Amino acid sequence: MMNNDLRNLSDSELSIRVIEQQDKSSMNILYRRYQHIVLGALMYYLEDINLAQSGTKTVFENLWDNSPNFVPPYHFKTLLQQQIYKYIYETAKSKDKRLKEDFSVENIEWIFLLRSSLKSKNISKILNNCLDVLSKREYDLLITFYKEEKNIKYLAKQFNSNYFDILEEIQQAKRKIQICLHQKTTVGQNG
Repeated sequence: MMNNDLRNLSDSELSIRVIEQQDKSSMNILYRRYQHIVLGALMYYLEDINLAQSGTKTVFENLWDNSPNFVPPYHFKTLLQQQIYKYIYETAKSKDKRLKEDFSVENIEWIFLLRSSLKSKNISKILNNCLDVLSKREYDLLITFYKEEKNIKYLAKQFNSNYFDILEEIQQAKRKIQICLHQKTTVGQNG
């Protein structure tokens, strides 16, 4: 199959070719599609451009090296997110670096969703519509946590709640936005 034909394949089709046929051309296309998202996730958590740049290459090399061990069904984004998580965790541990409170596979998935939704032409309209599904409290929590970069302890005190309730509220708010973004961007792509 020619590279032009490969570019028209879905992530799932390409990942099957990588895993089952060890097809380097398919892996290169996936790399080009996702390298900026991987770099962004690594920069967000490691806060070091050199670690993020070398880590992006390492994440894809690890994905390639481990691909013969993957079992169906193959969900490329999930496999990639797991490799990102593993790289961040191991790098932070080896550098004795403290990870951000929101470090989790779910939040790496959140970064993927936001980055992929940015491809939409009406992203600010879509984001505003999705923010409207939140209660005032959920909106304020997300703004305080992500934009103002306050920690969970601070939020618990400010919002008169306990640590675990705040974590749960943030997760619920993110789920609402995630569902909304998925619905709006999927409808936009299919319609």
